[in-house]
Amino acid sequence: MLSSPSPFLSSPLPPPISAGDASASEHYYKRKCHDLEKEVASSLGKRKKDKVSTKRLGCGIPKAVSLFLGVDEVVRQSDKHQLLLIGELDNAEFAGMTTKAIGNLKCDWACSNTAFKELVRLIPNFQKKIDNDEPAQLQSFYVEHGGNAACRDGVGNMMHSIAIWLNEAFQDARPLLNPDDHEMPPRGIKHPITGRLLCPVKYKWEDKEIQVKLRGSAPGYEYYGNFLLHCLFEDPENPIQLEQGFLKSSLLVKVFKFIFTSPKSMKTVNIQDHSDSDNAEGTSNKASRTTSGRKKGRHSVAGNLQMMHVTPRTLAYAAAQLILALSDVKQWTDNIHGLNLKLFYEFIIDYFKEIPAANATHREKVCELPDWWNKQVFPGVVSAASSDAKDEGMKLLEEWGL
Repeated sequence: MLSSPSPFLSSPLPPPISAGDASASEHYYKRKCHDLEKEVASSLGKRKKDKVSTKRLGCGIPKAVSLFLGVDEVVRQSDKHQLLLIGELDNAEFAGMTTKAIGNLKCDWACSNTAFKELVRLIPNFQKKIDNDEPAQLQSFYVEHGGNAACRDGVGNMMHSIAIWLNEAFQDARPLLNPDDHEMPPRGIKHPITGRLLCPVKYKWEDKEIQVKLRGSAPGYEYYGNFLLHCLFEDPENPIQLEQGFLKSSLLVKVFKFIFTSPKSMKTVNIQDHSDSDNAEGTSNKASRTTSGRKKGRHSVAGNLQMMHVTPRTLAYAAAQLILALSDVKQWTDNIHGLNLKLFYEFIIDYFKEIPAANATHREKVCELPDWWNKQVFPGVVSAASSDAKDEGMKLLEEWGL
C-alpha cells in the first residue's frame, strides 16, 4: 500500500526525470530557487520596514514608561518589588524608616514594576537582555535606551504650538501669546489665558481679587499647591459637570494627539468645545511636515511604540507637557514655581489605581475614563469588550441549537 504524501510538504515534488529529460527537473529547481529568493527578499524588506530604531524606542521610554526614572532604576525598583512579593527582601532596606515611609517606598516599587512591564512590551528581547548580560554590558544598554534627557527637546515644540492654538481659540484676549517668546508677554498665572487654565478649579478666575491673590501667592492662594487645575477639566466653569469632566479637557486631548498621533487627528479637536462627544476622525500614522516638525511618511510616536490604547502613563506624560507649556518656564524643569512635576505626574497615574469597592461611584468614573480616551485617540481599535464577540456568537448558536 502506497503511503500518502506528508502533510508537511510545502510544495509539490519535482516532476519525475525520464531519460533525456533532465532539463524538466532543472527548470523546476530554478523556479523553486527563484520563488525562495523572492520570499526571503520580501521577508527582509518587511523586517527592515517594520524595524524601529533603538534610539526611537529609547525616546519612547519617558513617554510610555517613566518620565522621571531611567531604565536601570526602573529595573532595580521592579526587582525590589519582586523580592518583596516572594519574601526574600532584606529587612535592612527599611532600617530607620517610619511605617508611612515604608508604605510609600513599597508603592514606588509596585509602580516601577508596572513600568517594567511596559519596558518588556516596548523593547524587543528586553527581559532576556537583563537576565543574561554582564553588568558592564547592561550599563551600556541602559545608557543607549535612556532617552530621558535627549527626548525632552519636544517641550519647545509644545510650547510653540500651544500658543498658536490658544491665540486662535481666544482671539479677543489681550495680549496674545507669543509662540517664540515666553517673556513678552509672560505666560503662566500672569497671562489672562494661561492664568485661567492654570487656576485651580476651587477658585473663580473671573474674580479679579482672586487673580491678584493668585498672582501674588497670597497665603492660602498658592496656585501650584493644587493639582486640580482648570486645564484638566472638560468644563471647569460648570460645577455640575466638574466631577464628571476630570481629565476630559479638549486641550489635553489635543496635546495628547500632538505628541502621540498625527497632526491631522489633532486638528479635529476644538479646544473651546465642552461637549462630551467623540472625535469623528481617527488617527493616521502618515503625516506631512507640520509645526511639530514631523516628516512626511514618518511613523507617529504611537506607531513606533505600537500603541493601541491610551494608558495612565501616556496620559500623565501629556498632562505634564501641558502644564509646562502653559507656564512661563523656558525649558524642561522638575519644579515650576513650587509645583513638583514628578508628584503631579504620579498623581495622574495614581488616579487610575484600584479603587476600594466601597467607593462604587468613583470606581465607575475611573473605569470608564480609559474607554473615553480610546474613543478620542484610537477610535478604530476594537475595545476589550468587543473582542468577546466570538464567545458571544458561539453562545447564541448553542442556544439556538445550531
